[in-house]
Amino acid sequence: MKRPYLVFLFLGLVITFASGASPGTYTVLYSFTGGADGDYPQGRVVLDQLGNLYGTTSPKGNGGGPCNTIGGCGTVWELTPSHGGWIETTLYDFCSLPSCSDGTSPWGDLILDSAGNLYGTTLYGGSSGCLGLGCGTVFELMPNGNGGWKESILYTFSGTSDGVWPYSGVIFDKNGNLYGTTLYGGSSGCGGLGCGTVFELMPNGNGGWTETVLHAFSSSSTDGIYPEGNLVFDTAGNLYGITNGGGASQNYGAVFELSPGLGGEWAETIIHSFSGSDGMYPEAGLILGSDGNFYGTTTEGGNSQDGGGVVFELSFANGGWTETVIYDFQGRAQNFSPEGGLVFDKVGNLYGVTEAGGVTGACDSNGCGTVFELSPSGSAWIQTVLYRFCSESGCSDGKYPRAGLAFDAAGNLYGTALQGGSEGCGGNGCGVIFEIAEGGAYGVVSPTSVNFGEVKVGQTSKQRIITLKNTGTAKLMVSDISISGHFALPINKCASGVKPGTHCNVYVTFTPHAAGTETGTLTFTDNASNSPQTVSLTGTGTDLVATVTTLASAPNPSAHGQGVMFTAVVTPAPPDGEPVSFMKGKTVLGTGPLSGGSATFTTSTLKAGATTVTAVYAGDPNFTGSKSKPVKQVVNK
Repeated sequence: MKRPYLVFLFLGLVITFASGASPGTYTVLYSFTGGADGDYPQGRVVLDQLGNLYGTTSPKGNGGGPCNTIGGCGTVWELTPSHGGWIETTLYDFCSLPSCSDGTSPWGDLILDSAGNLYGTTLYGGSSGCLGLGCGTVFELMPNGNGGWKESILYTFSGTSDGVWPYSGVIFDKNGNLYGTTLYGGSSGCGGLGCGTVFELMPNGNGGWTETVLHAFSSSSTDGIYPEGNLVFDTAGNLYGITNGGGASQNYGAVFELSPGLGGEWAETIIHSFSGSDGMYPEAGLILGSDGNFYGTTTEGGNSQDGGGVVFELSFANGGWTETVIYDFQGRAQNFSPEGGLVFDKVGNLYGVTEAGGVTGACDSNGCGTVFELSPSGSAWIQTVLYRFCSESGCSDGKYPRAGLAFDAAGNLYGTALQGGSEGCGGNGCGVIFEIAEGGAYGVVSPTSVNFGEVKVGQTSKQRIITLKNTGTAKLMVSDISISGHFALPINKCASGVKPGTHCNVYVTFTPHAAGTETGTLTFTDNASNSPQTVSLTGTGTDLVATVTTLASAPNPSAHGQGVMFTAVVTPAPPDGEPVSFMKGKTVLGTGPLSGGSATFTTSTLKAGATTVTAVYAGDPNFTGSKSKPVKQVVNK
């Protein structure tokens, strides 16, 4: 069991890392200095829609109070792209309020809401309890409109049954409620500090938040203890997470599910207990795959000689859950100890980091960590080490990556390394923010949807142009273009490939075979990292028969007060009885029913002079409407 020393872990944490060759380009975007910008970046990087990066450092910063003894209390930072470089800004410095009521040591992941506000947790601070460190907080950071950010404490843990020390971040549900875990608290077990909780924070309507403990873990042989990592929802609204200890096997940790009941209570089920060969001591939360299965990591265990940890999959079938080790890390021979969580790319490959392994002989001979990719190949998963930390002199490229990775829209990976970079922080380096740029092609289609409107059954629409642009750094080669439905691709100008920064066009048509709305999909399959690219196609087939309306009047000219008959002829002839309107501008002079394609209207009320009259057939579900050319009726005095 690794958790009892966790509270003081950062006091003695000294690590080094290395980097190596990779597909794509590894770049250090920012090296922390250990000053006002903080040091030891924690938590997964989060990106906003503009491509800005956000994260935390802990424990350093400029915070006052008791954190001065350990070099500050942590920060929230932003990294903004600017003129080919990046600018780091400290958004908030913790322990800026008396008694650190605003929290200290933000270790968990941040999240963004749709308005651009940041949410997270601090491990300590908020109150004066919990061994004098404070029991932790949940906070929100909101832009204040003047270029700065304002922190609000949503909840301060008291150190009793509500939980102690939220080690991980929080997540939202669809209603805007927050969910998270505390490492301890909730019960009197586990040495008196409690075994941990799962909690919910719900807006109370008065500007505050109400905390509810959904589950308090116990030290029984059937429950987990010390929950870590972010929670995750499935599509049915059940919560899933991991515990670093406990479980029904060897106290090696567990995976749990919390299911909501009709009365607001939540029922916990341990769906897997780790036994050693299938992994030990998970620290990062699960992720949900597009296949409905969960994926995660353990920092130790497996079947290798060094017990370097595993990547596992949990699948549900026949009323139960099955854990499968999809990759077993080989220890010092390659890389080991996957600390951070996983992330999928758009084609189903998994990415993560290991805290150790990589460059042989570096970092006390354990290696300084790696970035890895796992790609499915049949029933197996193949690992590719994308980067080995401390490949540069003095580990200027960083060492000891512990947090998960994040993708931007172009397929570039972002992450942090806990140490390395600068020469500060006792010579260990204060940590870095890095990017592994996607080194291949990237395809962007425009438009992403096309509506052909109404097209008569059996006829072909006008051609619509669809553009495929390569915004990547390598040539994009299209291996296949497929199209479904009654849509066609008469012209393809993408067959020879697309150089970086250029585009090609294809032309699409629609030929409906029946009346009604039809849909289809245009799919480009290529070597781009975001392949395939798709375009949604829509069109409506119509059986309407086009009509033509003509108009004549007699007698013309006529005498004042004399009856004048207007005769409209609609061809082809619509059904008898349908009306034709005889119009003077926007004024209806009268109507007449069709009979054999003709309709008449007689009037003797026209004023002396010239009156312009038109005939209008409105149409029906099978015949289009039409309007005659105007007829000038002359009435003599």
